[in-house]
Amino acid sequence: MRPAIDLRGQQFGRLTVLERAPPEGRNARWRVRCECGDERTVRSFSLRSGETRSCGCLQAELVAERSTTHGLHGTPEYHALWSARRRCTNPAAPDYARYGGRGIGYRFPADYGDATALLIETIGLRPAGLTLDRIDNDGHYEVGNLRWATRSQQEHNKRQQARDWETGQWL
Repeated sequence: MRPAIDLRGQQFGRLTVLERAPPEGRNARWRVRCECGDERTVRSFSLRSGETRSCGCLQAELVAERSTTHGLHGTPEYHALWSARRRCTNPAAPDYARYGGRGIGYRFPADYGDATALLIETIGLRPAGLTLDRIDNDGHYEVGNLRWATRSQQEHNKRQQARDWETGQWL
């Protein structure tokens, strides 16, 4: 077995190596202190390979940042896009047959924060009482085909639907 490389004092991401810890089988381990103050024991390989860069606080921050991108989570615009994407991409959604099932696509970034920011940039914030509407009812949810509309405007813009009376499905 090779002697462990001395890592004392070295910095790996947010971790500073304090001292050697008892090995775990054949794995050399080190006691480290994270920038947040937490101390852990980490395998030498995990430090040197970049697999471990913090005590876990970095991952928690990245997850929180992703879920609140642009601070738009929970806004009416965010919810409108979430609903549109669901109708177009989720076969289990109640309205899927009338949207994704007939080829209507969701053409916004996969990240809801980025998508919401793009929607607001192109058609503005949702005015009270209006909902997201496709200008061309046979077109996709995409920039250039969306507007905020009243229920009355949407009623005039909807396609004539036919129902298969044997299956009960909307065509």
